[in-house]
Amino acid sequence: MENKGPIIVAIDDNKDNLIVLKAFMKDAFPGAMVFTATDGRTGIELALEKNPDVILLDILMPGMNGFEVCTALKQDPRLSLIPVVFLTALKDDRKSRIRALEAGGEGFITKPFEEAELTAQIRAMVKIKAANVQDRREKQDLTVLVAQRTARLEQELAEHKKTGQELAEVNRALEQNKTALLNLLEDLNSEMEARKLIEATLVRVNQKLNLLSDLTRRDLTSQIFVLKSYLEIAKKHADGQDRILDSLLKIDRTVRSINEITEISRDYQDMGARPPTWQNVNMALLFGLSHITIGGIQHSLETENLEIFADPLLEKAFQGLFENSLEHGAQVSRIRVSSTMTPDEVVILYEDDGTGIPLERKERIFLHGEGARTAVRGLFFVREILDITGITIRETGEPGKGARFGMAVPKGAWRFMGTGKE
Repeated sequence: MENKGPIIVAIDDNKDNLIVLKAFMKDAFPGAMVFTATDGRTGIELALEKNPDVILLDILMPGMNGFEVCTALKQDPRLSLIPVVFLTALKDDRKSRIRALEAGGEGFITKPFEEAELTAQIRAMVKIKAANVQDRREKQDLTVLVAQRTARLEQELAEHKKTGQELAEVNRALEQNKTALLNLLEDLNSEMEARKLIEATLVRVNQKLNLLSDLTRRDLTSQIFVLKSYLEIAKKHADGQDRILDSLLKIDRTVRSINEITEISRDYQDMGARPPTWQNVNMALLFGLSHITIGGIQHSLETENLEIFADPLLEKAFQGLFENSLEHGAQVSRIRVSSTMTPDEVVILYEDDGTGIPLERKERIFLHGEGARTAVRGLFFVREILDITGITIRETGEPGKGARFGMAVPKGAWRFMGTGKE
């Protein structure tokens, strides 16, 4: 069973006093453990071994007296918390009492002692020992806690310092990036200004070229008119001379072709010069038809309210398709234009019931100089006009069953007005 009585060390050079004292302690504190020593040094060693709750210490002893023993006990950290009660036979020795307190003693009892007083002193000293131990433990715990928190604070300070250094590095990098960005913006502004200047120059050059082209075309038209007049005179003079007349007719056809090319170049000289616009496909088809005569050919325009984003020359592109059917379709009786829609594009389908395009020529018809009767009016220029806004064109018809041109309009470049589809 665990011992619940106090542990007491009694130090006195008189063995009889120790026997009496031990007997009293056993009687007053059942379960108490009392250890005795007859000199100071032995008493100190015993205290180190037993760690008592109180030490009863005689003052007058040979070798080390009680004051010296008490001083030694209080100077040892292992023993300093143990209360010391001095025992003396001198009842009114005021000087000894003061010296005992100065040595670190907690109590003072005069021999022969009263049982009640000694018992009370022992109980009080046990409480003082427990309080001292608790206080030391709390101080130790506090010291450990302070050390831990100090270490944590030092670590946090080191981390904060490191973070501050990293932030300083980031700030320096940001400043460098800011400077680089400002320099880049300045370079971009300079480049934009230079580009604007170049664009303005190109616009002026284009205007001058258009003016020169217009003047050249007018002069060429005037000279063609003169040439045609001389041809008419020559044909009258060559009346009856078939070989000369045949040559004159060939020259006349060539002059007419040159005149036609001149007229058509007027329409195409501004291709791409004006910005693209939203155009109703049906209206553009009708405008394209208005420039030519298709005779008795039936036509069905089924694009409804489809609009596409295209170059203003869109109607000329459609005109080129109609002319291609007239020139190469051979007995075309019907032309149909419709559209199909997928999630990514709208395809405008142009179909006729003519002879169609041979497989080996499906790609060549879009080359310069192929297609209709002149290079300017060929499918090459149809493709170029459509390509300005990313519209592609392919011929997918079956040879012998008519031509079929598919014009794929990319997403974002088509819409159906009034339906919410776009």
